[in-house]
Amino acid sequence: MNAVASCPEDMSDGIYVFDPNNNSWRRDSIPATPIRLYLFTNAFCVNACNRALSIILGSVGSLIDNKIMSLSLIVCTRFKHVCADDDARELFIIYDIFASPSVVVIVNNKIWASIKGSYRIQKELNTVLTRLREKYQNL
Repeated sequence: MNAVASCPEDMSDGIYVFDPNNNSWRRDSIPATPIRLYLFTNAFCVNACNRALSIILGSVGSLIDNKIMSLSLIVCTRFKHVCADDDARELFIIYDIFASPSVVVIVNNKIWASIKGSYRIQKELNTVLTRLREKYQNL
């Protein structure tokens, strides 16, 4: 990662994919990579989103840079209850997201980790991502 990325300041409901080449987000469908990391957030939780993103990029930024892993930001105004984007709402439902932010890691189409809420992200995310990086950095 060349620069510090942040969550969009004005997040509207939808799915955003991180582009490591431009260090920016674009609205798009989720790419088909062997490892997918979903960062779920409510639209008004920008600070918590940025804290989680900082941990993610600090730990597995090289996997994202090398396109081994994709990073997607899934945004709804208020979880599945208030969401103007059907695809984002469906992901909140599928992964039973009830806390913001939450992180879900998918490896080979199976849930590898699911961490919900700021407290658990603070306590568990670094350990989970370190294990992920050590296991998959040589793909």
